[in-house]
Amino acid sequence: MKTKQKRDELAQLNLTACRKARGATAYQAAREYAAIGLNLLGESAWQRQYEMTLNLHDIAAEVASLCGDFDQMNRWIDTVIHHTRTPLERVSVYIVKIQALSSQNKFLEAIAIGLLSLKELGVELPDSATSEDIQQAVQEVNSSIGDRPIEELFDLPAMVDTQKLAAMQVAASMASVCYPVGSSLFPLVTALQVNLSIQYGNSRTSAYSYSFYGVILNNLLQDVTVADQFCRLAYRLASGPDAKNIRSASCVVIAALLYHRKSHLRETLPIFQAGYQAGLETGNLEFVGHNGHGFCLNSYWCGQPLAELEPQIRAYRQQLLDLNQLATANYCSIYWETTLFLLGNPNKFEISFEQECYEEKLVSQSLATNDLYRLCIFYLYRVTLRFLLGDIAGASADVDRARQYIAGSVGTTSEAGLYFYDSLIALATPESRDRVRNAVATSSGKSKEVAALGRTRPHELFA
Repeated sequence: MKTKQKRDELAQLNLTACRKARGATAYQAAREYAAIGLNLLGESAWQRQYEMTLNLHDIAAEVASLCGDFDQMNRWIDTVIHHTRTPLERVSVYIVKIQALSSQNKFLEAIAIGLLSLKELGVELPDSATSEDIQQAVQEVNSSIGDRPIEELFDLPAMVDTQKLAAMQVAASMASVCYPVGSSLFPLVTALQVNLSIQYGNSRTSAYSYSFYGVILNNLLQDVTVADQFCRLAYRLASGPDAKNIRSASCVVIAALLYHRKSHLRETLPIFQAGYQAGLETGNLEFVGHNGHGFCLNSYWCGQPLAELEPQIRAYRQQLLDLNQLATANYCSIYWETTLFLLGNPNKFEISFEQECYEEKLVSQSLATNDLYRLCIFYLYRVTLRFLLGDIAGASADVDRARQYIAGSVGTTSEAGLYFYDSLIALATPESRDRVRNAVATSSGKSKEVAALGRTRPHELFA
């Protein structure tokens, strides 16, 4: 190119092509377009074409992450952080980094990035929350709602304040990381989003925040009725024609943590599938992973035939590995290997449960990343196998181990499964009757929930 103007015009065409390729999930092609565009702009790009250069770096970082090239992603992100003028201009790359760290099991690092971004936007949260912090956050939400019926929040005007919209996006990215690791910040980032929505209008991420607030109402306040109202509100918003970008994230929370409180567990499966597809179409791979493993989890516990379930779980697991969603692929591995074991492993796949030192390695990896959910389900599924094989003592020991990490599975089917098998183990020997009485006395709230589930839909707890 002889002139900078022509090079800039070509760079703009490559940016447009990059966006189209990314929208079509052609991530490698998108990477190439972004690289060409940046090369055309040259070394003085930030001085001459600031906005175009920022846009190209933003999308280059995102598609590098989607391709699993996290080193290149970090280089693009570092460049953006170095050259940008305002916190708002750094939000996109911070969110890309949060999602990438989450997919690599680096949950604590992801939360730290979120706190940093919120602080730059003028929202300061503590490194950890006290019970007083959480109580105050819930009270603020109650004051914001007032006497309005929950369904009226659907008709709130659209949020237009760019600073608030950015805070909503960052907080939403943090919430999906805080929940599985049992972070005390989860109620705070969720309440922050709900308050911003009520005060400034609904944003594209409001459906997600309303669904997570339903989780708080269920798990902390035991208000299942109002939680279900937030669930229906979130589902309605996420199902709208303009909500495709947040549908995948919202479907995870609705199907994994809320919908089964009032409906049959099997009804969550199409919600997970819709979220999985929406995530693939929008490139929201983090939630592709969560929807995929959620589908496998609930399919197992609602009594799907194991011979049909095994190839489904295997396919989801492989797809998540191909998409570099290692955390959720690890969860699917546990579901899959349990199913294989119950089927007698006719194709002689290698089963990690049977490998020497596997438990030690898994525990070490999971503790290093604070992946409490993986630890909880590893021991839970080994409980089921040991119980079915008649190893009551081994199953009992694994129940105690799983309970140490239950903070990572609160509200999920796995939590109910743990209580269910704990009860079966306690009833398996006469000397356990005192243990049953003590368990009921110390955890009456949970016992009542699980007892009701067991009476009305026991097939959902025992495949």
